Parts: sequence; C-alpha cells; structure tokens
Amino acid sequence: MNTAIKSSRLPGSTGSSVLRRGLLGRATFGHRRVAREELDTLGYDAWLDRQLEPDSVADGDLDVRLAPYPWLGRTPSELRAQFTGGGWALSEGSKAVRLLRATYSERQLFERVVDLWNDHFNVPFTAQDANYLRPYHERHVIRAHALGKFPDFLWAVMRSPAMGAYLDQDSNLAGDPNENFARELLELHTLGEGNGYTENDVREVARCFTGWGYVRHWQSGEFGTFRFDPALHDDGPKNVLGHALPAGGGEADGAIVHRILSRDPRTARMVAFKIARTFLGQEAADGQVMLPTGESILDRLVRIYLGTGGDIRAMVREALSQGTLTAVAPWRRRKLKAPFHFAVSLLRATEARVTSPTTAIYALEGLGQVPFEWPDPDGYPDDVDSWAGTLAPRWKFASNLLNGWASWADVDAADLSALCAGAGPPHWGRCVSAVLTAGEMEPGDVAQVQSFVNQSSAPGAADLIGAFELGASSPSFQTY
Repeated sequence: MNTAIKSSRLPGSTGSSVLRRGLLGRATFGHRRVAREELDTLGYDAWLDRQLEPDSVADGDLDVRLAPYPWLGRTPSELRAQFTGGGWALSEGSKAVRLLRATYSERQLFERVVDLWNDHFNVPFTAQDANYLRPYHERHVIRAHALGKFPDFLWAVMRSPAMGAYLDQDSNLAGDPNENFARELLELHTLGEGNGYTENDVREVARCFTGWGYVRHWQSGEFGTFRFDPALHDDGPKNVLGHALPAGGGEADGAIVHRILSRDPRTARMVAFKIARTFLGQEAADGQVMLPTGESILDRLVRIYLGTGGDIRAMVREALSQGTLTAVAPWRRRKLKAPFHFAVSLLRATEARVTSPTTAIYALEGLGQVPFEWPDPDGYPDDVDSWAGTLAPRWKFASNLLNGWASWADVDAADLSALCAGAGPPHWGRCVSAVLTAGEMEPGDVAQVQSFVNQSSAPGAADLIGAFELGASSPSFQTY
C-alpha cells in the first residue's frame, strides 16, 4: 500500500510534513502525486526556490498540450491577419490554454502568480479588439512580468494596447479626457480605493495620459502596437498627488505618473495586500498576523517592496517562507477555493486527462468562473461570500467528471484504484484523503467517506467513485 495512504492528518504528522503540505496547497493549484514526491525529495526551500525560477523547470508535457495553439506567440497584427471575422477562436482558445497551464504545468507557483495578476490587472475578452490584443497582453505583459519588478510591470500595463482598449484610452483626448483608465490605475492597480487621492487627482492623471492609445486597423503603423499621438495630448501644466508637472511634458507626463505611483508606499501596501491574501488569507492581508519579530506579515512584505524596488519574486518568497507559513498556520485559517481553483485541483489530484480543453470551458461556465470573462476592472473576487453559493455546481462538476459523464475529460474507476495503489475498501477513506489532499483531510471527513463505503456489503467500482465524489464535496477539499 502507498505509504501516503497510511499517514494520518496534521496532528499525527511531523512539523516539516505539515509545512510542506501547507506550501503545496498554496504554491500550486492543488495536490498532485508527482508534485508531492518532488517536494518531499527536494525539501521545502529547494522546491520553493526552484518554483520561483520557472524557466529552470522543464515543462515538456505542457508544451505538447499547447502544440495545437501555435498562435500563442504571434503579434496582434499577425493574429488579425490569420483570424478573420472577429477572432472568436482566439478567445475560446485562450481560455482553454489557461485551463491547460493551470492543470498540467510543472511551473505551478508561476501559474498561481499569473492568476493573481490576471485579476489585479483584469482585461476581459469583452473589450474592443480583445480577441487580437489580449493573447499578446497575456504573454508580454502578464506572464513576462509576473515575478519581476512591479514598476516594470506597471509600465508595461500602462502601455498595453489591451488595457488601453478595455479602459477607453482611445477616447481620452485633450479637452475631453476620459477618466476610466486613470481611475482604475489609482483605485485598483496602485494606491487603493479612497486611499488619499482626490477626484482632482483622477482628472489630472487622465490628462497625463491623453493621446496614449494603440494603432487601430485603419491607421498607419502596425496594428495593436502602442501609439502616442501628441496632437491629442493635453500639454498644459498638471498637478498629480501634490507633484507639479510643467507644461509641455508630452508623453513624459505618463512616465512621471508611473514614477510617482510605483514608488508610493501605498502602492507597496496594495501589492503586499494582494500577495498576502492570495497565499496566506485575509487575516494576513489585513495585517492581523504577526511574525516572531513583532512585525506583521503585511508590513514585512511592504518593507521588501520598498527595499527591493518592488521585487515580486522576493515578496512571494517571503510570503511562502517556512517562517511566515509557520506564523500564519494557514491550515487553521483555510480559504474557500474559487471555482476555477476547485476544478483544476480536482483534475490535478485525480490525474484526469483533459481531452477537449475548449469544451471544458463550458463546464467552468456551470461553476461560474471562466478565465478572462469577469467584466469589471477589479477581476474575479477572492472572498468566501462571493463563492459560497457555488457549492452545488461544484458537486455536480465532480460527479460528472468522476462518473465519466464529462465529454471533455477522461478518468475512471480503474484510474482511481491505481491512485489508491491497490488499497482495499477498508482503506478507501484514507486513500481519498491521500489522493485529494495529501493526507490533510479532516478526520471527520475521512470518517464520513469511509462510512459511505462501509454501507455497501460488497464495495466495488461504483462505491470507490462515490467515495471520491464525497471527498471532493467535503469541506477539506473545498478549502486550502
């Protein structure tokens, strides 16, 4: 029998085992046998450091799965030339690729961070020209900067044609400024809502970005590239957050705004808040969890931002360090998985084969969370109240997948039995715990699964499937 099946949950585990499983639950989209074995082999720090250098992690299996999407590296101009009629296939393909990356990539921590930034700098496929602009934005803005320096990231976002198209930069003109981009830049991307800026600051920032846009298909130049038009720029003097900008600044007005915002301690706190909430939970993000030094985890992350020039990798490293995870003990303050996270974690744990990624998107629609479809600039929510009503659809999703009723994926009783390494019915409760949660399932949940199995006089394949359904519906699996 697999030794993981014999292991008890946290109270009976060693401290290092608790930390490793806690790390795996936060630095990945869900437990998977190969990832667990790799973490146990490398040890906590070596595994974390390796994940923080994603280019060093081979990802051949994912590369094979992404081969049907050769357009991933192409420019907006090339995409528009190839995909006529609006490029709907690019939207559907991008969502399928997101599912594949989250499920199968060995660079799991990177994909988790990408998910964080896709919501922080949300650009849905509903924006104008998004089918052509957003795939490039994903590659050259989000993924290129996800673990880099936040000021560089912010600059790329400011000049992103996809973001500009979504937030109406094409109608931000001298004499008639559109405040959409400026407002979200201050409220969502940097300082935080109501955090010391005024409506006048919003107007002044909007003036700074007049004339910023992208080359449209009827204009000269390469479609989908950044464009500054000095004829549309308000070149008068401005005042942003107490900083006087003289007249005649031109495109440099936006660069000055970038410098002001990227160095502001309020921006540092916003970034720290998002990282802490994603990986450690709301209490840590609110500054309520303290390190042994007497410093809150949030303040520690803010200090790293300010001391490193906004090094995201360093902040994530600290958030997931052994000392921080020990202080937070997130297994005692578990977060409800968002629907996408839940779906991917089940696919990963059961080692399901996604045979039709595009069709799988329709299953995610039933859960209420499809990549790149949140219509508002704030991105998908990260709180229990927003997702508590999705539990019934999750149970249906698990039932369809595990019973072989999903046309887009393949997993059966023989696969589940193999994951149990031959364990018989008396051990199926612990098997489900080991497979789905690396042995972290609450004892009460394990007992319920085993009780379900024991109700059958001769447990068989259907009972094993039912045991996994029950485990996937348990509070232990719904949270992390």
